[in-house]
Parts: sequence; structure tokens; C-alpha cells
Amino acid sequence: MSDVWILNVIKDDVMVSMMQKEKAELFLKFHQDKEILVLLNSWDTGSSKLIEACGYKAIATTSMGIAASLGYPDCEVIQLSEMIGVITGIVNGVQVPVTVDIEAGYGNDINEIIDSVKKIIATGIVGINSEKGTYNNLLAALSPFSEAATAYKMAIGLNP
Repeated sequence: MSDVWILNVIKDDVMVSMMQKEKAELFLKFHQDKEILVLLNSWDTGSSKLIEACGYKAIATTSMGIAASLGYPDCEVIQLSEMIGVITGIVNGVQVPVTVDIEAGYGNDINEIIDSVKKIIATGIVGINSEKGTYNNLLAALSPFSEAATAYKMAIGLNP
């Protein structure tokens, strides 16, 4: 990830488990360690389990890999519900923290992106990465989360 913002995240209907919070704190620690955090990209539960078995500390998804494994081209052609199904399988299939590539945010406006982000957070992920040049839209969409009063830390990476 190029830039990481640490946000306090619990907003109305976004609830996180203690395990998700602990994994998010661990993921944050990995970013602060002297040792460089290396993230391999996974595209399904099997590739995620292999990455974890090889000893990597965390997993990052690849939106292109997920899309291709399901027969779609890249660039948000895959439906959000299908992407969430794959992400949920990955999160539930491994013990390490999972950060996800959310393409352009799965929305046509800020409200849709916020709704998508809430659904993605609910899968149990601990980080979000967008690499599709949507920096301003995603930053605007994520800003309400930073105003949340309770302390749940999540890494959000945006590659402008």
C-alpha cells in the first residue's frame, strides 16, 4: 500500500467482532514493525490458505485475480455481492489478517461507495486498498468512518 490512513471505524450499522478488531490491530502493528510487511495476492480461499501456510503474516486480495478466476475481466465487472462472497470465503478460510482490493469502490456516488465499504467491512477484513485512480471519491466516502467515536482501527490504503 502506498499510503495508509488509520481510521476509527464503527458507524451505525457497521459492527465488528473482537477477532476482527484484534486482527486489525495486528495488521497495524505489521505496518509499524521494522521488518517490511510483504503481502502476497490471493484470489480465492485455496490461494489464501497456501499463502498463509507459507508463513506470510497477512493476505491481500487481487481484484483482477478474483474476477479472472470467476471468468470476468477486471474493472468492477464482477458484482459486489459476488466479490463479497469470495472475500468472506477468504477471511473465514484463514487466521491471518486480510486486506482487500475494492477496485473503484463499487458505487457510482459517495453514498453507494459508503454502503459498499460497510458491506465489505462486515466480511471481517482489516484493510482496504483501491488502485483504480479513485483516490478523491474513496477518501470522501471513507471520511465519515474517521469521525466514529469508538476505537476500531482499520488500515485503508489508497493508491492515487
